Amino acid sequence: MKNAEIIKHIDDGANFYLRLLGDAEHMEYIDNGYYSIIRPKSGQKGGTSLFNIRLEHLYDKELKEKINEITELNIHTWWGLGLSERIFNAIFGENRPEPVPEPNDEEANMAMLSKDKPQYEEIAMPISVKRVDNMEDFKLWANISNTVLHDGYPIIHPINHYRLSQNGVMPCYIAYYNGTAASVCSIINNKDISSLEFVATIDEFRRRGLARAVCIKAIDDAVKNGSKIITLRAFAGAKKLYQTMGFRIY
Repeated sequence: MKNAEIIKHIDDGANFYLRLLGDAEHMEYIDNGYYSIIRPKSGQKGGTSLFNIRLEHLYDKELKEKINEITELNIHTWWGLGLSERIFNAIFGENRPEPVPEPNDEEANMAMLSKDKPQYEEIAMPISVKRVDNMEDFKLWANISNTVLHDGYPIIHPINHYRLSQNGVMPCYIAYYNGTAASVCSIINNKDISSLEFVATIDEFRRRGLARAVCIKAIDDAVKNGSKIITLRAFAGAKKLYQTMGFRIY
């Protein structure tokens, strides 16, 4: 698989992930032909993001107008990785960011082909990993994810997003340490393309191999179920963890 195709899969994974978050009773999804937005309905709580941006066909004047329109919304925006030089320059202009050498705290886009997946070690006690298979476990999973990743803000709704786990589009996993739920992750499946998401460990249980264990279980299941590639986005020290598991930065 060529790098350009892998980068497209990373982009597609991010867009698919955000679209799924908007596919819930308390959320709304808007697409105006140029970009998509998800946001919570009035009086509700949830994530707000702009994504799936399609501007390549626009003439320069309209392109600039749309970019200004997007930036003035001042919400989380996934511009995508596969930007043409023309679009990149229109977005950043003279403020074009300089490449940042690794290692750094910037977000890294990573992927692993299933054929390159290493043989992982067996998960051993005191750690055990379980796939979420009921509403109560999903509420537990959502609470850990929201607490660790979003300071308690409910990006994941403990009820309305459960069906994503239930129907297999977003299988969720919990790692336990001596029986205590301590780390979580999920795999989002878009046919034979998957993305590793919502990796989070409670502070007091870090550096005990829990994140690695829960990710290993999720990755192994995804590959067994036919995933050809698994993508992810990672920050800071997490990048080193994923590299030891077979992921590469793109």
